[in-house]
Amino acid sequence: MAVRHPERPVIFFDWDGTLGDSMDLCLGEIRQALKRIGHAEVEEERIRACNGPTHEESVKIMELDAEQGERFLRERRRAELELIPVLLKLYPGVDGIVERLSRIADLAIVSNGQKDYVEHSVMQFSLEGYFVRIQASIPGLGKTEVLGKMLEEMKPVRSVLAGDRRGDMEAGIGQHLPTLAAAYGYGTEEEYALADVRAQTPAEMEKLLEKWVRTGAF
Repeated sequence: MAVRHPERPVIFFDWDGTLGDSMDLCLGEIRQALKRIGHAEVEEERIRACNGPTHEESVKIMELDAEQGERFLRERRRAELELIPVLLKLYPGVDGIVERLSRIADLAIVSNGQKDYVEHSVMQFSLEGYFVRIQASIPGLGKTEVLGKMLEEMKPVRSVLAGDRRGDMEAGIGQHLPTLAAAYGYGTEEEYALADVRAQTPAEMEKLLEKWVRTGAF
């Protein structure tokens, strides 16, 4: 973990769809979990909708009852960790982007993913040394509340949030942060429109965030 510099601004990153290209992993782990609990195959579109929401929310998307949902969550978490080395990727250039931005700002991750998943994912690509904090989901709290808890504890001089889904934008807006939409991720045009600015590529995201760090504006 990187050393915190209280005088520097903080960039909060979502993980899935912003730094990590996890769609193949999501498809693989859910199919594996459904197979392990003896559930019929589900159309790909519905599985794709599970990439972004919390695991608990994916139970509703899959339309599973309580007993199936409990088994599904257990098997999804197991399959997720098994498949990280095989199916998880970074978006192009993200490793270099993170390294360069860490020279001028403190970087943090705020994710809806499970703690083991987020930490293993970051370690898979040896990125842990660039982040001052890696925050996974907290049961019972939405991303807005989790981000608020991080802000209260970290007390940054100023901060910005970069993400790709509605929950990311709403978290940033709810905590009065400028927001950047990673429009190469898994969101929709409607979701991206909630952000203050959008980046069509990771390289464009880096340029916008660097400008924000140096000037306070996009």
